[in-house]
Amino acid sequence: MKIRAGRQYVDEADWLHLDGVSARLGLGRNWDVLAFLGRPVTYYSGTHNDWAGGAAVGWRYRPTGRARLLYYRYDQDETRAGDRFALDLWDSLGAVRVHARATVLDDHFDRLDLDASYYCDKARLQLDGRYSRLFHTLEDESLPFNPLYTALGDLQPYHYGQARILKFLGERWTLSGGITGRVVDGGDENATNQDYLNEDITLAFMPTEQWFLSLSAQRWDAEGDNRLSGLYGDATWRPNKQWELSAGAGVVDYVYEYYDDITFKDEYHRAPDARSYYLRARWRPRPEFALSARAELEDNVQTDDGGEDTFFSLRTMLSVYF
Repeated sequence: MKIRAGRQYVDEADWLHLDGVSARLGLGRNWDVLAFLGRPVTYYSGTHNDWAGGAAVGWRYRPTGRARLLYYRYDQDETRAGDRFALDLWDSLGAVRVHARATVLDDHFDRLDLDASYYCDKARLQLDGRYSRLFHTLEDESLPFNPLYTALGDLQPYHYGQARILKFLGERWTLSGGITGRVVDGGDENATNQDYLNEDITLAFMPTEQWFLSLSAQRWDAEGDNRLSGLYGDATWRPNKQWELSAGAGVVDYVYEYYDDITFKDEYHRAPDARSYYLRARWRPRPEFALSARAELEDNVQTDDGGEDTFFSLRTMLSVYF
């Protein structure tokens, strides 16, 4: 048996972050159980009266196949509570790896997730696909089940799909790309629940172990007038294990619609031929410590009065790993 106490993530329970205790026990070669209980951790709201706990049982039904049944409960503010059941299946069918997950939230069949991955060693080709379906509207649920409710409101039912390809071209070149899309049920789109389609492609080159170069193109098309298309170039240099330096530039054409809380009107932000440049540095002198900085300049952004503007941003971050 393995017992862990303190701050931890429970991967099986949607990466639930807890100050608590978990216990894992293997039962022979094919069975294992998990139990956990504690006070949730969040950096965006109070959790003074919250608690969460649950259990899971796993079964290896054949050498390449495994199943897991999970239940956990999250009580929030003594006013809201959520009960989630989840069934996961993993298996390999020849060169294809598959994963299926079905969840029940309270008395609703909540969502279905299907993943598949295929790799052909002879062709040096990898294919990945994903399909997700949210079956009912997520409203003011407990925090882990709709964490963005206070900012974005209800989450409408939707279909989501993704397909990606990665092709190795020799020893130093790769070509990757994909398409991702979401369709809201019944066409009931609003500011935070929209149909969208995203396409991207990247050509990457690694001339040495220290250098990584890439050229990318992408296109976003969302409901209404929201859209983005761009072409980007990036170069990264890693002279040693402590330093990483990057520089990049891009040309973008985008329009997004937003609601102005001052004028109470729908407004549009346009950049028909904006140019973006960035520099990034990361220094990690020790495994438990890292310091990074990123400076970005966006030029030729169209303003509301028809002129042009320039935006500059600088972000620094200190990371401590323990």
